[in-house]
Amino acid sequence: MEIGFSTDIGCHRTINQDSYFVSDDKKYPYFIIADGMGGKNAGEIASQEAINQISQYFNEISKNIGNGLSVEKIIEDVFNKANKFVYNLSLENIEYEGMGTTVVFAIQIDNILYVGNVGDSRLYCLSKDRAKQITKDHSIVAGLLEKGEISKEEAQNHPQKNIITRALGVSEKIKVDVFKHEIKCEDLFLMCTDGVSNKVRTDEMIEIVFQNISIKEKADKIVELANRKDGTDNATVVLYKLDLIQKGENK
Repeated sequence: MEIGFSTDIGCHRTINQDSYFVSDDKKYPYFIIADGMGGKNAGEIASQEAINQISQYFNEISKNIGNGLSVEKIIEDVFNKANKFVYNLSLENIEYEGMGTTVVFAIQIDNILYVGNVGDSRLYCLSKDRAKQITKDHSIVAGLLEKGEISKEEAQNHPQKNIITRALGVSEKIKVDVFKHEIKCEDLFLMCTDGVSNKVRTDEMIEIVFQNISIKEKADKIVELANRKDGTDNATVVLYKLDLIQKGENK
C-alpha cells in the first residue's frame, strides 16, 4: 500500500479546520478526512473529535465484521456515535455552539472499499483517463445540479456553492450515505476537502497523480495547486493506492 497526505491552512485563514487520519491497521486499513465549520476554533475541534470518535469506535467494533454485522451497519454506527459526541460537546460549551464537520470514512475489506460520507468532502477513484467521484456531495448546489436546475458550468461559480445540507454534529440525528467500490489494481484513491475540489479540476488531479514522483509529492502538488489558484480555504488531500488481497489473506 502506498499513502501520501498533505494539508495546508491556505493563504487567508488563521486556523486549519481540516483534519485527517490514516490507520496502520493491516487487516482493515481505513482513512478519514473531515472539514470542520463553526466558530473561531470549533470547526477544528469538530473535525478532530469526529475523527477520534470514528477511529476509536471502529477499532472496537471491527471484530464483528463477518460475524453477522454488516459493514454498512458498522459505518452507520460509527458515524452515529461520532455525531452524538460532537453534538453533545456543542451543547455543553457555548463557544462550540453550531459547530459541525464533513466526514469521509473509507475502509478496505478484502477487495472492496466501503465508504461513509456526510457533507461535501470527496473521495475520487482516479485512473489515467478518468476521475470517478465515489461520494455524493450534500450541498445546495449538488441538489440543484441533480434536479437539472443548473448546469455543471453554473455549479462551478454558484454563490451558494459552499452551503452544505448535511454535516456531522449539528443535530441529534444524522443520515449517512454508504458506498461500495470494487478495487482494481490500477486504482488510485484521492480524498479531499472542498478547499481542493472547488479549485483543482479532475483532469489536473489526474495529470499530477500519474507523474513519476513519490505519492507524498503528488499530494503536496495538488494542495499547492489549490493554493496557487485561490488559497481562500484550508486544503487537504489523502492519496492512496491499495494492495489487492488474495483470497483467504485476511482470515
